[in-house]
Amino acid sequence: MKKLKNTTMYQIKIFLFVISILFSMRLITEFTIKLFQDNPEPLVLSKIEQVLIYLAVSYIITFILT
Repeated sequence: MKKLKNTTMYQIKIFLFVISILFSMRLITEFTIKLFQDNPEPLVLSKIEQVLIYLAVSYIITFILT
């Protein structure tokens, strides 16, 4: 098992992990709110938001697996 290090690189990885979690939670919350509206509207995401979602989810998965 890896030994946890208090290095700058480890802190950057944790920071990116937390930011990815927050970004994903914002999307899930927005989706849930729109889903339960009386007149639900489609979730419109720009290309940049779509790319950021893919990156955030892939970083979360990578962080958990390593």
